[in-house]
Amino acid sequence: MRALDPKQDEGPAVLLTGALHIDDNVFVCRDSAVLLDGAVGHALDTRVSGNTLLGTHEAALSLQGLGLPGAAVRLQGNTLAVHGPGIRCAVDGAWIDDNRLKATRDGERVLRGHGIALTPGLGQQGPREAQVRGNVVEGFPDAGIAVQAAVQALQVRGNVVFDGGHGIVVTARSADGTLAIEDNQLRDLGTGRDAEGAVGIGVTRAQAVAVHRNV
Repeated sequence: MRALDPKQDEGPAVLLTGALHIDDNVFVCRDSAVLLDGAVGHALDTRVSGNTLLGTHEAALSLQGLGLPGAAVRLQGNTLAVHGPGIRCAVDGAWIDDNRLKATRDGERVLRGHGIALTPGLGQQGPREAQVRGNVVEGFPDAGIAVQAAVQALQVRGNVVFDGGHGIVVTARSADGTLAIEDNQLRDLGTGRDAEGAVGIGVTRAQAVAVHRNV
């Protein structure tokens, strides 16, 4: 499932969703399974939950649009078995909870990508507020959880990251956010492309950081 590209597809240049729910499906795809990037605006509650996403080589679940005021995006309870990046989100009010992500190689193809990534999206903005909680992330060669956008308030709590490159890495461009990294379990890291420089928890830019009770 993907949003129309106005440069390639016939259709509107902008997609506006209202209370969009994508629940309880099985996606077997070569590229991406759910792709809502570009000029996509989300109103009210957007939910992607209970889906199984298999075999993708690009970001399996990607929301790179824009959340309208008061909107929330819930990516919850999905199971991903993929050959590339897992979840990518740039929409404000993001709750990324209780997902199971596993990355494996597809033949001789080089495995790449993050398990869960908060990234700049439409207009180079990322989520102002986000929670990443209770996810199990296995086998991603870059980072299990990567924060590349300037999130103003972020909680990363109760996740399990293992058998991959880095654990939880924050490299946002802005230093005016607050961040809590708590109760996560990280193990068997350093198996990715940057094995010698593997980081369990790394924060390079933030105004205030709390790091508690991680193993």
